[in-house]
Amino acid sequence: MAEPLRNKREAVNHFVKKLLDVAKGQIAKVLIFGSLAKKNIRTESDIDVFILYFGDEEKILDITSELSFETALKYGESIEPFLMSIHEFNSRKNSSLFLREVLRNCEVIYEMSKNESDMLEAQDYVDLAEEFLTYAEGALKRKEFRAAIDQGYNAIELAIKALILIKGETLASSHGGIIQRLGRLYIITGEIRKEIGKNTRRSLTIRNKARYDPKAKITEEDATSIIGLAKELLDALNKKIKTKTS
Repeated sequence: MAEPLRNKREAVNHFVKKLLDVAKGQIAKVLIFGSLAKKNIRTESDIDVFILYFGDEEKILDITSELSFETALKYGESIEPFLMSIHEFNSRKNSSLFLREVLRNCEVIYEMSKNESDMLEAQDYVDLAEEFLTYAEGALKRKEFRAAIDQGYNAIELAIKALILIKGETLASSHGGIIQRLGRLYIITGEIRKEIGKNTRRSLTIRNKARYDPKAKITEEDATSIIGLAKELLDALNKKIKTKTS
């Protein structure tokens, strides 16, 4: 191995080791891309490192900035971290030319286990679902039924996504696909009562009317039923997560 390449490898290995020492539970994957991954590196080339993370972006930014500077002092190499949350990555990986290029020409340095990654991603969806549920309940109290329905359905769909992830399955890309996957994984198996499938479909139809039809008749009963379904799904979800992590 030529000396410049060896030094860059040592630098990136040092950077990743230090990163995992302080933030392993938040790092989903670390890739190198660009010239080092393509093995056409020059002495003056930066080291491009793609980091997928969970949690607080500001915290990861602070950590990687400090470690990048420390690595530069120790090895004389410039680590250029590119940060992206796992949720943004999953939503963009099939449509972004940049991400397709990174994935086509990269080297995986570290990857969290799928089970741990799925559980962390599911918990993020739980937290967001509970936040949307709070918004929906507030809107219902103010008699803002369209908003209550919209935010309540968001909570429903996020809870379903989490339920899919804790089974180790991938998420569907459409609203209907997500509901179908819920049916296959939980309703056919009897883990969740059959009526939830029908009620989720009904909730999606009502939500679409509330969001897109200015003349739609939107009732308090509609909003209340959707919020009730969101609560039921979140309750079932939290029980399953507790069982898996106990």
